[in-house]
Amino acid sequence: MNRKIGALTAGAFVAVSSMATPASATGVMGDVRLGLTHNWTDASFGSTGFDGYSGKWDGHFTSFSGGGRVSLPYSETLNIQLDLNATTSLDDSYLSGEATEVTDDTSAIVFGGHINYRDQQGLLGVFLGTGRAHNVIGAPVFMAGLEGQYYLTEWTFSGQLGYLDSGRALLLQEAGFIKAGAAYYPMTQVKLEASVAYVDGQNNIDTIPVDVQQWAWSVGAHYWFGKSIPVSGFVEYKGRSEELSLAGAGNADADANALSVGVVFHFGGAGFKDADRNGASVALPDVGLFPLVPTAGFPLTAPVTPGPTPVT
Repeated sequence: MNRKIGALTAGAFVAVSSMATPASATGVMGDVRLGLTHNWTDASFGSTGFDGYSGKWDGHFTSFSGGGRVSLPYSETLNIQLDLNATTSLDDSYLSGEATEVTDDTSAIVFGGHINYRDQQGLLGVFLGTGRAHNVIGAPVFMAGLEGQYYLTEWTFSGQLGYLDSGRALLLQEAGFIKAGAAYYPMTQVKLEASVAYVDGQNNIDTIPVDVQQWAWSVGAHYWFGKSIPVSGFVEYKGRSEELSLAGAGNADADANALSVGVVFHFGGAGFKDADRNGASVALPDVGLFPLVPTAGFPLTAPVTPGPTPVT
């Protein structure tokens, strides 16, 4: 599966590059991102156990990510943007538990689009995305919602409000989320950004709804190397705190962290502010919100709930 993800990612880079090359002539702008990430996760199950399990799980692994965005102006104010993001682990996520050890495939791929109205004051639009996440068992994922930006001289404030769902019990389902972020441009070649998001949803283990609540946050720093070299570098940290609860069956908590470094190849734009406000300026929700980290310790086949004793 990792080879397929890698091939799709490479294909996306070629496609986005070919679409975005004539940026100066057509107004089409975009970027391609490559990153290397170290991930670490700490999960614990409550004293009552969760679906019969208790204890702690720790995971550490390295992953490779890539993605492309292209902005296709329809008019002076109406804009269409297309996105593709993919990630694959360089090695399996190895979760060391108190009882046993399991591996976890963290590959994922998501593609989607945005339609927005944008002027000198800001942006307002909608987004829609779909793809596939592979946390223990691969499954389709879906995302849709509203998004906006507000521009000040050296600041861009952004927000998203939307819905996340998946087609598998071991991933986030039927969730609403809200995200707020800000980017600061102290100079043309430097961008600092941060965001925070709240997600409230559920997943179904053994057909019983499990409440899921999580907070996610990120901070990052970007540096644009120069006009003659349209490439920037970045350092980014992402964190996530997750709680799963089911009355009478226990609870689980997890903290997931990721530190990334990488490069972005830009097609159009004279620095970050110009590229963000006139090119591909919005992003799909992070597919990393879907995997429910504690479920990596559960068996692939959920235990069968005993039925009533037959009357003889």
